[in-house]
Amino acid sequence: MIIQKNTFALLIISASLFFSTHALLEIPVKFDIKENSILFNTTYGTDNCRIEAKADFFYCNNEIDFIRTGLRKLQTCGAVRVGTTRKSDFEANFQMGNFDARVVFSQYNTIENLNLTFFTQSLCFGKVTNDQEQLSLVKQLHQEGLISQPRVYITFFNRYLQSFTLNDIIGQINLGEPNPEFIKKGSNFVKMYVDPDQKYVYDCQFYSNGESTYFGQKISGYKQYSINFDQAISSIDLDTFEQMLAILNERGYKITVSGIGIFKEYFINTIEGLEPIKITLLTEDMSPYILTINASVYTQKIEEGVHKLMFKAIRDNRSYQIGNQILTSYYFAYDANTQNTFFAERAQDLNPYQVDQKAENFSQYLRSKKI
Repeated sequence: MIIQKNTFALLIISASLFFSTHALLEIPVKFDIKENSILFNTTYGTDNCRIEAKADFFYCNNEIDFIRTGLRKLQTCGAVRVGTTRKSDFEANFQMGNFDARVVFSQYNTIENLNLTFFTQSLCFGKVTNDQEQLSLVKQLHQEGLISQPRVYITFFNRYLQSFTLNDIIGQINLGEPNPEFIKKGSNFVKMYVDPDQKYVYDCQFYSNGESTYFGQKISGYKQYSINFDQAISSIDLDTFEQMLAILNERGYKITVSGIGIFKEYFINTIEGLEPIKITLLTEDMSPYILTINASVYTQKIEEGVHKLMFKAIRDNRSYQIGNQILTSYYFAYDANTQNTFFAERAQDLNPYQVDQKAENFSQYLRSKKI
């Protein structure tokens, strides 16, 4: 929704309705190829310090390395100290996407222990390391009443991440409720099974009955799956991958190998005729759900006649970590309270520039009026 400039009174009413009815919260995201990170722009604190924050989904915390103003000097940007525990040190107002919120986060660097070579600016959308010390961003937004449920949704608009710069919007995060424009007509979100016996879950896991097929042939499957949000490469067991290579050889695909050991890379001469990998996931009521990983997700064109198979084969790998390109085919969700994951088929006719412009225009307008 693009807001046109109007009277101040109308703006107040519009903003009030926006937040009181749990309207759609949107964060346009970018991708850093070098650092393998999903990023988004945000400002925080009374000083409105602008940073590129990492959207973290794996066993994470809200951690901000305060902006350095000089050697061994840190700038808090007007954040207020609110506690003494390591994971709840500061609180500040954050403006991101089309909304703002108070966020509790920890200070990554201190004057006494200043790391001049490594720093982090990340907000946690997934599983936090310790709920008793700090809540994830999603749970905090839910506590503030900004979203109806502590749930995050994410999708990518385009799979060619290597073609984009840090200034390009490649996807969107939604909070609380999904954006209906991103869901394929006739599709709905399907809730996946959560294993109650899994005590140590560090990422957004989903489960399978172990059945998988490639070109209609059975291949070794897994009981546990997750998404590697930061990389297009999928981690797969070596035995399973060799089964897939044998199937490709049987069908006349020419396979070449570069590198050695775990650093091997595999290439094929064409993607014509490639079929999807089909994985049988378990839904909440233990019924099957077929997750389809198309060739556009598991291959990458290097040049004419050279296509990379986007797999890292590891011996005795016990779970399948699917590369982030699956987010171009599916709209994915994670519930921070129940640990459930959700999949919906993604609409394929998105206009990412128009979607981004809607969110950014609304965000800029609210900020210009300091609401």
